[in-house]
Amino acid sequence: MTRTILTLGLVICFLGSISAAEPARVLVLGGLDPVELVQGNEKQGQEKLFVEYGKFRYQFANAANKAAFEKAPLKYAVQFGGACGKMGPLSSGGSPDRFWVHEKKIYLFASESCRNAFKAAPEKHIELPDAVPAGGDADLKRGAELVQLAIKAYGAKAFESLNTYQETSQLLYPQKDKPPFEMTHTLTWMPGYLRDENSYTGWKGFTVTTPKISFDTSGKETWPLEESVREFFLRKMHRHPLLMLQARKEKGFRAVASRSGTVGETKVEWLTVAVHGATTKLALDANGRILQASYKNRTGSEVTKTYSNFKEVKGLTVPHTVEIAIDGKPVTNPVTNLKSIRVNETLDSFLFTMPD
Repeated sequence: MTRTILTLGLVICFLGSISAAEPARVLVLGGLDPVELVQGNEKQGQEKLFVEYGKFRYQFANAANKAAFEKAPLKYAVQFGGACGKMGPLSSGGSPDRFWVHEKKIYLFASESCRNAFKAAPEKHIELPDAVPAGGDADLKRGAELVQLAIKAYGAKAFESLNTYQETSQLLYPQKDKPPFEMTHTLTWMPGYLRDENSYTGWKGFTVTTPKISFDTSGKETWPLEESVREFFLRKMHRHPLLMLQARKEKGFRAVASRSGTVGETKVEWLTVAVHGATTKLALDANGRILQASYKNRTGSEVTKTYSNFKEVKGLTVPHTVEIAIDGKPVTNPVTNLKSIRVNETLDSFLFTMPD
């Protein structure tokens, strides 16, 4: 895929508000005025005073509040584009009328239990960038050496010429009434064209960010990502070792060698990488293969991904098996099965274009 191919689909600019030509959105907050809500007041908005922004229609008690919203919508709109405040910026949507205001920000929730959990400990559910790892000159020097060693293990020539990369995984749930959930990651090095797609029977959704646009789609609904959600998405995608090392020349990239250790019976060196607000620890064997990645999730738990079954795909040596554990306990619901890896295949521009 070339930048020219992608550019054909990137003619839609990111819009912070919804134009009058678009269809009416769902009324949110039961019609309460969001400008009043963030100030601690509950005032019913007027049906004739509204703004359609993202997925929702907001009503206002007076013209001044409507103007304030139009001037700074991100200050008053519900957070995460309406995703559940407990489950995260890219989770299923929260109920339009189940909300809570925390530190002058409005959050929606998918269930009453989600709202109660958030109210009890909001600091566990508010997504923030990770701390940047500290290290002296020797740690940074060794970190740079380990980055190059990892690239060599991938296959330096294939790594440097990598244009597109796709992974398709199937998440298998033990419940008989729940269908398998298939997840496809498309990572492209243009740089900055990323798509994360999720689907199961009867439903499909995906999140996309490019240098020009960022948006989320669920079923037939599509909406632009607010900046905080876009940043969350970038952090999520840059947990992938291949993607984080591809970003090594980008602003803010930092790689710090820390210590030696073991993964199973294999001796490793630990490398902590920070990029796009995501800080992840990587375990490299003597040949530079990344055997493990670990990081803190948004609730503070330690997520560990252990990689094995390395195979070559068009010159790129990548793991074909991943085992996931949270706080040391293997995740068995769901079980992740990597189905395929595709390298340097041509992608259609519509994959990165906002649907009409």
